Amino acid sequence: PRTDADRAWSEYNHHVSGLFVLLMGTLAIAHVSGRARWARHWPLALLGLAAFMLVRNDPGAWPLGPQGFWASMAEPTVLQHRVFVLLVVAFGLFEWTVRTRRLRSPRSALVFPLLCAVGGGLLLTHSHAGLNLKSEFLLEVTHAPLGVLGVVIGWARWLELRLAAPDDRLPGRVWATGLAVFGILLLLYRES
Repeated sequence: PRTDADRAWSEYNHHVSGLFVLLMGTLAIAHVSGRARWARHWPLALLGLAAFMLVRNDPGAWPLGPQGFWASMAEPTVLQHRVFVLLVVAFGLFEWTVRTRRLRSPRSALVFPLLCAVGGGLLLTHSHAGLNLKSEFLLEVTHAPLGVLGVVIGWARWLELRLAAPDDRLPGRVWATGLAVFGILLLLYRES
């Protein structure tokens, strides 16, 4: 069973993650507005998120916990979290190369909307059965809007890529604003 300390740890992680996502969304809004070309580097904020996740995901494991690096890697959940950190780093660097046109393939630009839409769908379909009813309800209530927003972000970005100017402006604003709202929802995340 989850303790109050477990819930507080998880809420804090979601809230700080929300700050990173809000930063990404704010920079994306600045970029799609055409006023801040430099803001196209918003995917690099994912590197900060990955560093935070590395430190905070597992309180009993390295680097904050008493369990050493190699010993902690023998635990499936810790290993899974470390793989997620690597995926966040890879995704941030990949999307940054797309945004800065270091990677010019039109198909490369479709990775971000696809992952957002799939991630949103996964948030909509997974459940937390087995928790007490109040906790389960709170998790579902917070995950459902995040899931819907993830799908909206993904498909709005896909439309932005598919439409010609000036028709691509509205979807561009929708996905960038959606990313900022996603960050705000993470800041409001509650488990208790």
